[in-house]
Amino acid sequence: KTYAQGSAQTRETVIRNTSFDPRGNATTQEIETWYVPAAGANTLTNYQIITNRTFNAQRNVVNQKVLTYDMVDPAKRQLLDVQEVRSSNFDSLTGIAKDQTVVTYSDDTASAQIVDVKVTSNLNISSSGNIGTSVITTYSSASIANSGSGAITVSGEIDQETITTALTDF
Repeated sequence: KTYAQGSAQTRETVIRNTSFDPRGNATTQEIETWYVPAAGANTLTNYQIITNRTFNAQRNVVNQKVLTYDMVDPAKRQLLDVQEVRSSNFDSLTGIAKDQTVVTYSDDTASAQIVDVKVTSNLNISSSGNIGTSVITTYSSASIANSGSGAITVSGEIDQETITTALTDF
């Protein structure tokens, strides 16, 4: 649970690892995020099913698919978006991906439209895992090999944002 400072309101995240590979890596995860008010009923704010396809030798996820829904119930839920995520160049001390590409689609069909393409480079990673600088580049287009489960190639740079966090913020 996460508590907002000076408030009785919380956020609760429930993570279920539902399948595993022979090394014990979670290949399927379900993540529920709930808003928990000081009084009243909890409200689901996010529900995701994550398929972790590939891990490196250090057991970091390098290839994953994220499905985001409006609710948990499979009979009633509606798919909100699909993300293909590729992570690489992991920091040897913290395991944080120095490079990550995320392609967001409108749905999970072969004709889905790309909603967003971002490549993030994390720099100045501290030994405690804090990221000093993130450079986020947005692209207009991407293609994914192997029917959507392979390497991602991006094109058409739109803009770039740099986020720098001061040591005093940690």
